[in-house]
Amino acid sequence: MTPSSPLNPMPREMVPLGRLVALCFAIAILSACGYDTGVDLPPVLERVVPSGARPVTTCGGSSGLIDEPSYSCTYLVRGEAGAIADRIARALRRDGYAVSCPRPGELAALRDDVRVTAEVTAGGSISRSGGVANVFPSGYRPEGSHPIPQGFVALDLGAIRQSEASAAFWRGQVAAGLPCDRAPVAPDPLEVCITWWNGPVGSATSETARRRRAGPGVRVVRSEHPGVSTCTYTVRVPDGFQRLIARFDHGTWIWPPLRAVARPRPFRPNARLARDGRLSLKG
Repeated sequence: MTPSSPLNPMPREMVPLGRLVALCFAIAILSACGYDTGVDLPPVLERVVPSGARPVTTCGGSSGLIDEPSYSCTYLVRGEAGAIADRIARALRRDGYAVSCPRPGELAALRDDVRVTAEVTAGGSISRSGGVANVFPSGYRPEGSHPIPQGFVALDLGAIRQSEASAAFWRGQVAAGLPCDRAPVAPDPLEVCITWWNGPVGSATSETARRRRAGPGVRVVRSEHPGVSTCTYTVRVPDGFQRLIARFDHGTWIWPPLRAVARPRPFRPNARLARDGRLSLKG
């Protein structure tokens, strides 16, 4: 048994277990008292969310015990992205917020120490996992996700308490007051294929096409399935046609070499290959 001393008035073995549990519980309660739980944040969103919006999952956020308190929701809303963002901006301004939309479909607003953000996405997909919703723009549809329904947008809406340093930064961001009614331009689905070809994964193919004097006409076809995106490139070369089918399959690149194929009938190029091997969509 550990002897008693001025620094250890009771041997460790003799400290009652119940007393230790009670002491730990009391410390936890006292440390929690008085911290900011962000109880004012949910009403901020409730006042500005568009009518008819349907939550995709349960709303939630940080309790404020460790991080700054926050509250966020993901909704499906019928309408056009620019109009939805503008509707939220006008509601926030009525509540005294300074609002700006630096990019179409993205909103930032600030009032005192509360920042509100909104991101409106059309044409992408949504996945749900563990009560959390993740929104993905067009270009890759993860396994288990579902397309955003036609005529709807996904709306990520959140409110967070700001420290003074963070609030000062965001004041500068919203000072420009850029308009919020601009509709995001839907990307051409083939732009993903162009990015692949011109990026690191397609660099060897681009060099091969340059050496083989391929082009200028290229036919690009894209398909998208859960977890798998595919781009098919058919290029004209001096002695015929060559093709490759590139695939991003559940996080893995599958990029075979160009191989000869029979002449496509008809061959309708929708992209143009420059002499340096770079690919671009035809205007």
